[in-house]
Amino acid sequence: MSVTVVIPTHNRPALLREAVESALTASPPDGEVLVVDDRSEPPAVQSLDDINDPRLRGIVSTEMPGASGSRNAGILEARHEIVAFLDDDDLMRPGHLTRVLDITRQTPEAAWGFSNALWRDVASGADEPEDLPLAEGFVPDVKIPRYTLASAGRSLWCRRKALIEVGLFDLDWRIDEDADLCLRLIFAGYRPWFSPEPGIIARTNRAPDSNTAQITERIASDHRARAYCQTYERHARHFPALSRGRWFLATRFLRRAAKDGQSALAARTVLRREPLALVLLAYLGFKTLRHYRAS
Repeated sequence: MSVTVVIPTHNRPALLREAVESALTASPPDGEVLVVDDRSEPPAVQSLDDINDPRLRGIVSTEMPGASGSRNAGILEARHEIVAFLDDDDLMRPGHLTRVLDITRQTPEAAWGFSNALWRDVASGADEPEDLPLAEGFVPDVKIPRYTLASAGRSLWCRRKALIEVGLFDLDWRIDEDADLCLRLIFAGYRPWFSPEPGIIARTNRAPDSNTAQITERIASDHRARAYCQTYERHARHFPALSRGRWFLATRFLRRAAKDGQSALAARTVLRREPLALVLLAYLGFKTLRHYRAS
């Protein structure tokens, strides 16, 4: 058993090369680093031509443009049972994939997982470690989805068969696709595994130019709020009405809506679906007021 690292990319040759080199360093001798080019101009492979490593492979995505389509193309093309994801503007830390393979070999029921990250300020070069209040092992039910959705997308790994079983990434999600996938894995009976040791370096404070923009394109704020609404509406019904999980999904959406000026959308959605509508609306009002006072 080995691992394929899937790296979707679009028009970021310099950052892609750094991501690929970090993934190759982290990969075992029989591993695979699969670059999925989302129709870059010039083609992404041109920036990697001089890397002579049999573990490196590149394909051009024929799926719908965007991160979800590229990741799905990588999953379907992957040669190994374990698939790990890396954004083309992030770096994989040495030892991460060794830990993932140890987990999957020693704990066959561990179908997917994630880890802490190191946040690197591009301007200063300083690293700030993430420190989620979780221990090594399966995430306790009481802490799902709060900590899972906040972090899993940055260092996600999964057994390929589980990804295929739940239907891969949903192409209707242009943002928040990681959260949607994680929730579908959870509701399919796959509990997430957490590792405290940071698996990736996530670079922040990127300049707003074509070379450093996120692969998930900058989306208007109303689209962002609607994506969180979409995730909430699909998955909240799977949690009991007064559960922590349902409360988290509702307030996560409300926080996003308040920040993006979409309070009307939030109010309509909550009134239609939640037994705690009045409490949640009061929460929305508080978040909205605090946002405008701060701006």
